[in-house]
Amino acid sequence: MIVIDAENSIMGRVAVFAVEKAKENESVAIVNCEKAIISGSRDYIIEKYRHMMSMGTPAHGPFLKRSPEWIMKRTIRGMVEHKKAKGETLLDRIKCYSGVPEDLKGAKMERAPGADASKLSTRKYMSVNELLSILGGSR
Repeated sequence: MIVIDAENSIMGRVAVFAVEKAKENESVAIVNCEKAIISGSRDYIIEKYRHMMSMGTPAHGPFLKRSPEWIMKRTIRGMVEHKKAKGETLLDRIKCYSGVPEDLKGAKMERAPGADASKLSTRKYMSVNELLSILGGSR
């Protein structure tokens, strides 16, 4: 099992790295999802997720979660063909966690190559934690 640390890493690049490893028949665990960085302007990011959360009706759904694991998993789902068996097995191989679970504390953690947030040229980014505090989700 490969354990990827998403702390101060660009979320999309971590997701691509996880999908690549899952395609190699590796099981992947992404930890510290709440500390991942979403690049782009704050207004655009907030508006995008607010729009996603407001779809449907309160009585009939869709009922979307407001957790760091869900945001990371949803990003990964957008990169694979999740409606086909191949994409479904890829998604099953990838697990996302907020923080580091007890059974993975001693495991060697990898960083996704080229995903460090310090390489961003602007201040146009926000963490998943910041986004969830604005959306009213669990952190």
